[in-house]
Amino acid sequence: MELFYNSKIDENTTNFAICDEDLKHITRVMRKRKGDIIKFTNGKGYGFESQIERIEKKKIHFEIKKLFKTANSNNLHIGISLLKSPTRFEFFLEKATEIGIKEITPIVSKNTLKKGVNMLRSTNKIISAMKQSIKYYMPKLNELELFETFCNNSDEKYKFISTCQDIKKIPVSNLTKIQESTVVLIGPEGDFNKDEVDYAVKNDFEPLSLGNNRLRSETAAIVVSSAFSSFK
Repeated sequence: MELFYNSKIDENTTNFAICDEDLKHITRVMRKRKGDIIKFTNGKGYGFESQIERIEKKKIHFEIKKLFKTANSNNLHIGISLLKSPTRFEFFLEKATEIGIKEITPIVSKNTLKKGVNMLRSTNKIISAMKQSIKYYMPKLNELELFETFCNNSDEKYKFISTCQDIKKIPVSNLTKIQESTVVLIGPEGDFNKDEVDYAVKNDFEPLSLGNNRLRSETAAIVVSSAFSSFK
């Protein structure tokens, strides 16, 4: 089964058309014809079983035959420092989407080497991973934020900051027990500095341990995503 994405359809839509790159895939790769059923999502939990009404040279027309809504148990928000390698950041986006995550915010901290993010490319990576893993909820990708701004604005019930510093920390396994909204901060290459960790703690973030191994930032974020999604 293949899943396609269309942000413009919702529970009130009865008919729609597409004219993007999915058209070629549906007609030339999948070889679908009039009357065939294609499954779409709008990334908001809805699935749409849509029948091909008409195929034109540059457009396919659909009629929605069945609508369904999936449950969403994703309550995790990760604030992750931009990484020096865009490929590694995109790898995290893909894997977190596959595992299941509610929200992602790229942040800039003192040790962040890269200061900008390609939002369009990053969003497309998320969409691709959502379709590939047959997910009906698309993680929200926020605009870039400064570390301090992120700490000040976070309003989740549970808040954590992952750090390698030698301080008292709770184990990542504790995340498997949490059902409510949670945010976890993941630092850059070189970790957060002491002032940043102290600042986060003053804003009600608890230091979090990911174990004894030293992990790359994207690996740490994937470990957190996996732990939070366990038994959900």
